[in-house]
Amino acid sequence: MTVNFYNTSANINLENIIMKVEPTNGLSITGASNTYYIPNLGAKGSMTKSIPLKCLTSATPGSESVHITFSYEYVANDTRNTKSSEETISIPIAQTERFEVSLTEFPTMLYPGDNTNAVISYVNKGRADIYNLTATIAGNIDDPNQIQNLGNIKAGDSGSAKFSIASMEAGGQVSCVITITYENEKGDLSTITKEFTCEVYDNSGDFIDPGLDPGMDPGMMPPEEEAGMRWWQWTLFSAGSLSVGGVSGLWMFLKTKMKREEADDEDI
Repeated sequence: MTVNFYNTSANINLENIIMKVEPTNGLSITGASNTYYIPNLGAKGSMTKSIPLKCLTSATPGSESVHITFSYEYVANDTRNTKSSEETISIPIAQTERFEVSLTEFPTMLYPGDNTNAVISYVNKGRADIYNLTATIAGNIDDPNQIQNLGNIKAGDSGSAKFSIASMEAGGQVSCVITITYENEKGDLSTITKEFTCEVYDNSGDFIDPGLDPGMDPGMMPPEEEAGMRWWQWTLFSAGSLSVGGVSGLWMFLKTKMKREEADDEDI
């Protein structure tokens, strides 16, 4: 801060001037004293002093002030007099904006008709509040008019906003832009944009088993038949076995009878 001061008297010199500088809590003097001594200042004379100031991180946005006091002596009518004067200087304070936004979730592939989300996360890392935070999305999605009014965000606070993403355009590409707007303590408007793209899966050429009825739900397929013979096959097999067995037994009976008759003929 540069201070210019001036002796308005046309014929009186000022002596032993002491200038004292007292900043408020959000400011401090760096590398220098807050008291300055000037031996004399002639009539109509002027002088400049530079005071190194630092804005502390604890300062609140708005304004801080510096109080300056002058005390001095002068001789008038052979009499030494002491007098003082003071000034207060207001200094506007603006904290550095450190509002950060990131795209923390977004789709890379969509299936036609399915619904998923895109999410932005934000954090106010500055020491000043953020006002009237709003997030909108635009793009070739089924619902392109989504708006998130997030309000005022205090210093140090964080949050997120979620958007619904869906498309019926099989084989196409979705392109979206998320726009974040907010105001600082002075009413200045700021804008941040985040973009993403994703493909929409083309399911028109999905493979269908030619053995399936196209109108049949795969979940309704008839159960596979069990391996082995059915009950009616076992019945026919048993009947066939009995028939073969009966023929074989009759043949053995006739053969035995013929042998006995031949033996009887030999005995005669």
